[in-house]
Amino acid sequence: MEHVRQAQVDDPDTQRDLAACGEGVQPHQRSLDGVLQNRAPGDMDSWQIHVPPATSCQQCQQRKARRADGVEQQRPRQPEEPFHTVALDVMGPYPRTTRGKRFLVVTTDVFTRWSEAFAVSNARAGTIVAILDSEVFPRYGYPKTLLTDNGTQFTGRRWAADCRRWGVEHHTTPTYHPRANPTERRNQDIKVQLRLRLGDDHSKWDVHLPKLLYCLRRRVNAVTGHSPAELLHGQNLALQVELRVAEAAGAVTRPPAIDLREEAGQHQAQFLATRTPQSATLPTPLEPGQMVYARCHHLLSGRKNYCAGLSLKWAAPREVLRRLGPTTYLIRLPNGRATKIHRDDLRLVSTAEDPSKVFSKSD
Repeated sequence: MEHVRQAQVDDPDTQRDLAACGEGVQPHQRSLDGVLQNRAPGDMDSWQIHVPPATSCQQCQQRKARRADGVEQQRPRQPEEPFHTVALDVMGPYPRTTRGKRFLVVTTDVFTRWSEAFAVSNARAGTIVAILDSEVFPRYGYPKTLLTDNGTQFTGRRWAADCRRWGVEHHTTPTYHPRANPTERRNQDIKVQLRLRLGDDHSKWDVHLPKLLYCLRRRVNAVTGHSPAELLHGQNLALQVELRVAEAAGAVTRPPAIDLREEAGQHQAQFLATRTPQSATLPTPLEPGQMVYARCHHLLSGRKNYCAGLSLKWAAPREVLRRLGPTTYLIRLPNGRATKIHRDDLRLVSTAEDPSKVFSKSD
């Protein structure tokens, strides 16, 4: 009688070999040929090994570069008036300028897309608060909501105390999800404008900020259909040549700013509708208590014998604590702390095992 044994592979090296084989019968069989040739005891006539499918194998789920469960639709904030919601970010560090500046504090009004940028020597909370107190809020008023990332200057006690003093609601974006902050798009525009103006000498980047902002404020935004200046002031910022033409042709009649803002809101809704993919697979909403994998964001720390490209793609299973919004969840970290993570960076742990996937090897 042929001797058959049901094998449970516990050896870590063998588990890695099995995990590397992928999904499907043929890849598993090819991998098992080599595994059994090298590891099966000689007195065994036949082996019957149950290999869990790659979809339920924790090593496969953590190491393979799979996409998440789906892609969430972007749900941008849509305030209905200027400076209701202000997005804030810090760029840098950049080369120290002749004025001693290394960072750039950027604020963007989410409704009009009007941006301000201030060169500063450091990115501490006290420096940012001083700029808002002296340069932003006295000009445009206090917003209802401030949106920032999770930088240490925005998560400390000093910042929380100043937000209470201003009467402002502070919201942070999910970790490692910069596109949730609207000012990130302005950051890219600022970088492009600086590249166009700077040569090989990068020690005077702060000198170009006024003209750079002038260009961004008069440029028509694709989402609103109007320039930031039009939505904020009711008319665009004029060029010198435009002033001469206007003086020669007479006064130009412009629609009231309130009409422009209503039109901008309608244009934004239409723009977002056309940009939303109709066939996109939306991820399943998560419930408290479910276990998920979180996408790994490896930092290039210069560690010896380490390569970010060969590291885990998804972190060990973590618990969902609660849903914070349409696309964000509060996740418990291994150290017991909780953090906000976007749904696109989470993948539900698959625990279903198909017992029918049993592969045999006979001598």
